[in-house]
Amino acid sequence: MARKDDIFLSFLQHPLVKDKYGIRKADLPRNLSDGLSSNHTIVKSIALIVDSQEKYPAVSHKALDKKLRLLLNEEAL
Repeated sequence: MARKDDIFLSFLQHPLVKDKYGIRKADLPRNLSDGLSSNHTIVKSIALIVDSQEKYPAVSHKALDKKLRLLLNEEAL
């Protein structure tokens, strides 16, 4: 498993993912690629953040902010 997959999965182990967002452990993606195509907005957002920061060179904070805002605005509709 790649380092970025490990980082992504470690974020998903946080209790808030289950408690606040109601995502069962069985519904969590197995890797970052699956997370990027998740139906859960929080999972997709975390995947986007990890993916953008693990690239070389890392995506700028401004570009990442723009991507996240677009994702969240699309999901709100």
